Amino acid sequence: MTPQMLVSKIRALGRMTQSEVAQAAGVSQAMISKLECGTVKDIMSQSYLALLVVYDSLQRIETERRSVVRRNVVRRLSLRK
Repeated sequence: MTPQMLVSKIRALGRMTQSEVAQAAGVSQAMISKLECGTVKDIMSQSYLALLVVYDSLQRIETERRSVVRRNVVRRLSLRK
């Protein structure tokens, strides 16, 4: 996954601003902006790994959220019977 795609996915999944992504990954907002625009294509592996950690964390949160929603729906449907 390119850094540009990764930033885009993080922002969409977490509904985050560039500043929020930058803070979570420990990079500057300017770097996030450049990555998102495609101005910078190569970044240090440490920064890329930090973005991957943010993305992974957001995916885990989303998976858990969906699981909770699913359980609540099943519970509500079983109460109707």
